[in-house]
Amino acid sequence: MAPASYYDSPDAMPGLQMVCASTGLLRESETNLVDVPVPVEERGVRLEWLIAFLKAVDKAWQESIRQYDDQARAAMHFDGVPDPDPLPFHRDSEPSRPAFLVPHVIKPLTRELEAPLYVLVPPDQRGRPDVFISHTWSNPLIGYAGSSLYAIGALGKHPVPTHVWLDVVCFNQHKPEAIADDMKSVIRSIGKLVLPMVNTAPFSRLWCLWELLCAHLTEAEIFIEEPNTNVHDLGLVADAFRTEFKSVEQANTTLPQDRQQILEAMVATFGSIDATDEYLRRLILAQLSNDSDKPWNIWRRTQTSLMERVSQVIEQHSGELTRKNVAETAGLSVESTGTAIGWLLREGYVTTTTGRAVHDVYESVKPYRESDDPRSDRYVDPGHAFRSD
Repeated sequence: MAPASYYDSPDAMPGLQMVCASTGLLRESETNLVDVPVPVEERGVRLEWLIAFLKAVDKAWQESIRQYDDQARAAMHFDGVPDPDPLPFHRDSEPSRPAFLVPHVIKPLTRELEAPLYVLVPPDQRGRPDVFISHTWSNPLIGYAGSSLYAIGALGKHPVPTHVWLDVVCFNQHKPEAIADDMKSVIRSIGKLVLPMVNTAPFSRLWCLWELLCAHLTEAEIFIEEPNTNVHDLGLVADAFRTEFKSVEQANTTLPQDRQQILEAMVATFGSIDATDEYLRRLILAQLSNDSDKPWNIWRRTQTSLMERVSQVIEQHSGELTRKNVAETAGLSVESTGTAIGWLLREGYVTTTTGRAVHDVYESVKPYRESDDPRSDRYVDPGHAFRSD
């Protein structure tokens, strides 16, 4: 347990002593991992313990707010009660956001050791990590259904890991040296990376993209996870990604030299920025849910071959094509053709205008192919094209 003086340091969140007591964090004298360190790639912590630790941090912060509010109310009604000291941070701060968690919880707890929080984790809560968690420091790790850690395994697409590697716990936040090389080594060793996509923030930060690149280069498995909130929300994250992600070139890092290094590595791997963007789009959309995954949209998941046939007809004819024209050329019923056109319109493959005979006519925007559609049995993994045998 850290000395009391660290609980009271200006940058420390109030209540850290309570956090240590409730989560079983070791006293500094109880750990020997500083002198005999565990290799960085083997520093896994039990996911259940990690979530419990973050809940304890949040509870301690909420207790600080409650005490402040109680004293403020008492000071209003009783002359002998002084006003409370100001809260050290904004009351709406989210303690599980790494941008808050690291400077105000992790660093104060480990300041004297200058070591990762991992060395203070109870021994029975450590283990070799099953997955590497890629995340942004702006998204809360817990707190609501759409937070990063709660998204892992939420839709049942992948098993929930037992032990995880998370940078804020497993990496030394006092000596962040050679981060890029370390991340690649860790990801190679673990062999699995999970990216909780609760929003599109990971694609505004080049470090998340670097970790995906490392997973690709080391042939680690990549799992994209999303929250399990409501069946009506299926496809929302994918729609946001399609709208908001433009290019890796628009992503940022804190240090300009890191940005240049990562972009150069991407070009060296995929051949160009455009090819990198296309790889990421296909990789991400292959694993996110789509509007067609809603139970009432079963047609979209089972009739991709009809969509390709209709798309090809529209691509190959430059004149005005009505739905009836498309159906006759494709050899399909007008009803099936209309359904296929509806999905192609919705997903941006075709557009419609009013023709000379006041009928809707269709033009191609881009080709639809089953091999590019993650919902098709003929889908081709985008990573294969960039891997050497």
